[in-house]
Amino acid sequence: MGLSKDTLDRRSFLKGAALVGGTAALTGLVGCEPAEPPEEESTEPKVEIPEWMPKWDESTDVVVIGFGGAGLCAAVEAYEQGVDVIVFEKSPIADGGSTGCSSGSIHTAPKSNPQEWIEKIMRGSFGTVDRPTVEKMVNHAMETPDWFDKVNIPVEWGAMGNPSVTRPASSTGRIVGYEGNEGRFLWQGLLKGADDRKIDYRLNTPVTELVQHPFTKEILGVKIKESGGTGAEKIIKANKGVVMACGGYGGSPERQYQYNHPGIYLWPWGTPYNEGDGFDFSFSVGADIWHMDGCEYSAVAFRLASEEAGASISTDATAGITPYNHIFVNRQGERFMNEAKSMNHDIESKPVEDFSASESDFINLPFFMVFDKTMFDAKPLYIGSGRSGIINTYAGVQKLCDWGPDNAKALSKGWIFQGDTLEELAAKIKGTTPANVAVNGINAEGLKASVASFNKFAETGEDLEFGRAARNMDTIVTPPFYAIEMTVSNINTQGGARRDGDCQVLNTKREKIGRLFSAGEFGSINGFVYVYGNIFEALTSGRVAGHNAAVLDSWDPDDKY
Repeated sequence: MGLSKDTLDRRSFLKGAALVGGTAALTGLVGCEPAEPPEEESTEPKVEIPEWMPKWDESTDVVVIGFGGAGLCAAVEAYEQGVDVIVFEKSPIADGGSTGCSSGSIHTAPKSNPQEWIEKIMRGSFGTVDRPTVEKMVNHAMETPDWFDKVNIPVEWGAMGNPSVTRPASSTGRIVGYEGNEGRFLWQGLLKGADDRKIDYRLNTPVTELVQHPFTKEILGVKIKESGGTGAEKIIKANKGVVMACGGYGGSPERQYQYNHPGIYLWPWGTPYNEGDGFDFSFSVGADIWHMDGCEYSAVAFRLASEEAGASISTDATAGITPYNHIFVNRQGERFMNEAKSMNHDIESKPVEDFSASESDFINLPFFMVFDKTMFDAKPLYIGSGRSGIINTYAGVQKLCDWGPDNAKALSKGWIFQGDTLEELAAKIKGTTPANVAVNGINAEGLKASVASFNKFAETGEDLEFGRAARNMDTIVTPPFYAIEMTVSNINTQGGARRDGDCQVLNTKREKIGRLFSAGEFGSINGFVYVYGNIFEALTSGRVAGHNAAVLDSWDPDDKY
């Protein structure tokens, strides 16, 4: 909508009028020469630019923040509505965000009972999301397969999967024309859809701020920083709206410490560029925030390797760590969990979180995987792939870690510790607590006792302590013995700006913030339990947000203020 004269700053208007009158009076007093005939006045109304209005460096109709699955779908749908769109992405490469390193399986709502999905999502939200939003988003999801056909992005929908307590039976989808069903191939298919339309996406260009009207509170544009945040600042006008598709906070230790478990950083399986930028935008414009504790675990990872890579250098989903000649122990040398329990898309409390108030410490951190020569010689501990042998982590897709063909490099780098005896190994183990206190050596007697009891369980086929399945246990008996410091990883986060069923962002009074939308992981409707699949939500909410931004009237259609 345009700015009317009623919204102009009255003092600026009067000041301008006074200056015009004063100039006219002075003109009549200059010399005795006859005054030149006055210029014919324009019939166009004069409009002053308010002092608060920025000087725009560039203009478009829709701005999209983030170029993952959600951002791309928002941009494609805005393009399909016949408007101009620019996408800004902080990553220096078109990696697809977390979509580009996901499992690639598009699942959840299509070809299934929408009411069943609504009830499952409501049950898993525990009051953190509202029913009208869930109902609208599930119904939008039913339309997504047809949308893929409409925009000529080929998706093949598979057979119905098995229902569970969490999720009803659902179909799965995969992108057609690529060599496998992985996120990197899904992304290639989506990216082709954007490139075919010549979508304007600008990499290495983070958005730093939303531009908000001081009176109406509508979002008018964004500020960006070129060259990865070190270059020139520019202010981009968005005539119709802005879509925040900027991902979660899985790549931000600070935000995880504030919203989840202080000191416990879950290294991201997804893009490390998901640092929670959207929270800064949201707070600055008065947006409400919801279900921030939704940070989902995934497999365990190797701490020092993850620190070097800047992303999770993970094992397979925990039950897939093979061979089975291994256990996890804390600094007391004690086992504390079933090492084969899967943690994928899991939000349950974990033993690694166990906290002692009297000691003011996490009692099972740091923790270590202890194993023998059989496991060391079998294969590299890190092979870059996850469940079912697919590459579904950012570090795997982007090849952020050269572990090598065996474990020799990790041993030489000091990531793996070695001892001819368990006592020698215990003395060599090093780690770091969540409070950043160095641990030099662990309890040798505790380690010996833990290995001895585990070996008995492996021999009898019954883990009397933690219930690890017999098929996942082999004895730890062949020297030398080894250990490596472990950490935990996250597959995604759910929290972000509260949005309604039209993907419009709401303020703390649950009122719509004009021209501001969100999509994907940032503000997911998965309130607590992972029900509505992340990929499918990204694609659905992206197209909904892009559509609803694109069909708005321009707030300044005549380039006048």
